[in-house]
Amino acid sequence: MKKRLLLLVPFLAPAGWGEVLRLDLASVERETLAHSPRLMAAQETTRAAEFRAGAQRSLLSPVLALDGSYRHQSEVPAFKASPLGAPVELGDNTNYSVGPAINWLAWDSGAVRGGANALSRQASARSEDVRSTETQLRLAAQTQYFQVQGAAEQVRLLADGLRLAQAQRDDVRVRNQAGAASRQDLLQAETEVLARRREFREVQTALAMGVRDLLTLMGQGKTLDLARPLPESLATLRPEGVPEPTLILSLPATASLRAEFAPAADRPFDSARPELVSLSLEAEAARFAARAAKAGHGPSVQLLAKTSRDYPNGPVHEVITQNTFGAVARWPLFEAGRVTRQVKEQEALARSTDNRLRQTEDNLWRDWQRARDRLAGLLEEAGYERDSVRERERLAKLVYDAYRAGQTPFLEVQAANLGLLQAQSQSVITEVNILSQLALLRSLSTEVTP
Repeated sequence: MKKRLLLLVPFLAPAGWGEVLRLDLASVERETLAHSPRLMAAQETTRAAEFRAGAQRSLLSPVLALDGSYRHQSEVPAFKASPLGAPVELGDNTNYSVGPAINWLAWDSGAVRGGANALSRQASARSEDVRSTETQLRLAAQTQYFQVQGAAEQVRLLADGLRLAQAQRDDVRVRNQAGAASRQDLLQAETEVLARRREFREVQTALAMGVRDLLTLMGQGKTLDLARPLPESLATLRPEGVPEPTLILSLPATASLRAEFAPAADRPFDSARPELVSLSLEAEAARFAARAAKAGHGPSVQLLAKTSRDYPNGPVHEVITQNTFGAVARWPLFEAGRVTRQVKEQEALARSTDNRLRQTEDNLWRDWQRARDRLAGLLEEAGYERDSVRERERLAKLVYDAYRAGQTPFLEVQAANLGLLQAQSQSVITEVNILSQLALLRSLSTEVTP
């Protein structure tokens, strides 16, 4: 049985809590590759292409077979040497022949060899398709993993926002009872708590959907209850009124991933991408196929040898051993342009594949450049957003202190809190986008510096 890399363990917590789902990127990638039906299909297609190339190449070898024939005829031809003589039968009612035979295509002007080379290149191209599929699956797993990390961070942020709203509501309630805050302030504080509760549930649902998508890539987790997932850091520190989690998610910090993927930003474009190598091999296969088709204008020689037990021996009703050797030569003189058209077809396919190769290389180069440009912008944005979060935290504290001093209405507190949450949320989104662009760059670049 395949080793399970997804770790599901009971969480040491009160009864009714869910399991802990521990995910690390390396395990996610391995499980995604191990499960993917798409990758398995590509692998089987490669095997089929290899078998086909081997079958074509085997036509160059002699073929040993056991030949046999049987025939029964009701009337046997007869011959009379003279009108008065007795007829002599030229055979028997029963006729058979059985024995081993060897056939060998000794010369075909390169048709079989050219076809085998074409199919061999196609098999190699399918092997490159497998590599390409693996790269795409890794990128998909990485991107989805980053999305889950971002959603988990959003849940933590909204949990902090909900705690803050609840603490401020409790403070306003005490102040209202003491006559230092109005009924309007208390209602606004209550609506703030409700808004944070709704937003918390929304991001919790988004986290559940992201985890489900990731587990589907891995082929796991069909029986897990993802109704209310929570990051591990919130399992015992849930805001007031948040129900117990059905699943606890354990993820490593994004800082370690950022360090792991950061070198990809400085790597050169990979001009030996599997997609490019595959198309190059496809073009070679078409050229070999053209050579194989062109061989149709040339001669071919087939050799054969057979030894058999035959009955009858002409007019003599006896079994004999018959040894046969022969050769068949063929040189087509007229075939209405069939071979010429087949050659032109393969040459056109080769040119078409060359153009597809150029277009694919242009597209991949564009994607690599765009990812670099996008990453540069995101890194700069991330710096601004860190400053914005820091300043909005200060602003939110100052506004609340001003409210408590009676210098500003509670509506200003709500606006400051909302601005802080939005800035924190945008910072998380930017970090996820940075990781995604780094992953894309790593998939499009090479570790070998020219």
